[in-house]
Amino acid sequence: MSGGTIFLIFALLSLSGLGICHKVADFHRCKPSAISVVMFSAAAVVLWSYTIFYQVQRMHLTLFPPFTGNAVAVAVFCGACAGIAILTFQIGVRYGRISTSWLVINLSTIVPALLSLVIYKEWQLGIKWQQKMGLALVMVSIFLLWRDKVEEQRHPEQPIRQRPLAGVESVAGDGRREI
Repeated sequence: MSGGTIFLIFALLSLSGLGICHKVADFHRCKPSAISVVMFSAAAVVLWSYTIFYQVQRMHLTLFPPFTGNAVAVAVFCGACAGIAILTFQIGVRYGRISTSWLVINLSTIVPALLSLVIYKEWQLGIKWQQKMGLALVMVSIFLLWRDKVEEQRHPEQPIRQRPLAGVESVAGDGRREI
């Protein structure tokens, strides 16, 4: 099995585990900012471990390749966007279905794919069957997302349970204070 296939399998398992961890953390009323700190710290440990133990020791590459100012600026901007996106997702998942929220997150990957087609003019090289299949699956996902919303509106008597943010006091219907 090639290294690319191993990374693909690991990425799929990690992304699936991430969604499950978000829902479990929300169930236990964890703060979204704390979840993000743990998640990004764990990602940093994994990436630095890979860099140090594989790239540096096995492949004999330098620990710090030459960086350009533009590359650092793009990395910082993308990291900030990722942080904001994950916090927004964690807060939004409390008020909606995890399946719908996760589908929207995964569909957002179409933006860089389309930008890549436009900026690098990849359509001139010819569009492969995998790209056509990927775009078709995106369309199917959007259709299923629309159907989910229609079903939700058709049965409004089954509202999604809304609860306060972690650490925020609320007064229960019987006068008890909950945290």
